[in-house]
Amino acid sequence: MADVAISYSSNDRPIAAALARDLTARGFDVWWDFALYAGDDFHDVIRAEIAKAKAVVVIWSEAAVASAWVRGEAVEASDLGKLISTHAPSFDPRKAPINFRTLHCEPVVNRERVVDAIKRKVVKVKTRQEVSIPAVPWTSDDVQMVELHSKAKAGDAESQFVMGSFHEFWYGDAVEAAYWYRRAMEQGYG
Repeated sequence: MADVAISYSSNDRPIAAALARDLTARGFDVWWDFALYAGDDFHDVIRAEIAKAKAVVVIWSEAAVASAWVRGEAVEASDLGKLISTHAPSFDPRKAPINFRTLHCEPVVNRERVVDAIKRKVVKVKTRQEVSIPAVPWTSDDVQMVELHSKAKAGDAESQFVMGSFHEFWYGDAVEAAYWYRRAMEQGYG
């Protein structure tokens, strides 16, 4: 399963190819229609790849806006909550299709911002695992962690933030950290 699918007009293939190379070099698994083979049903394959991807980067340009395929892929990605809207260097994002003009549209050449948007989608899509409760006998630290976890699960925003920090800096678990941070932020904490 690809982390990222790229949607673009064939006129913008060099831009899409550069993005695919850059994202692959950064460790993302990338799918774009370059991976289609003779005999593949474009509609079925593209739709399946969008469904499997964790994020879909659409590269808007004059040609992409005119393409029913790109517009359709963008709608599909948006419906699934996976759309990252970018634009070609010479394209004015105010010319994006009307239903996508309310979304922030990042220049595709601004790689750091595009990568950050992808990372946010990838973390959102991954499922989180429950924190394992240590086996008895517990130390006082274990008891405190269980209490913290209980408070966080019960909705205490400060405990949720602390759980996020603990997972980020102690375990290095970005997915679990993002889960707790997001819960705390939804309550206005932070």
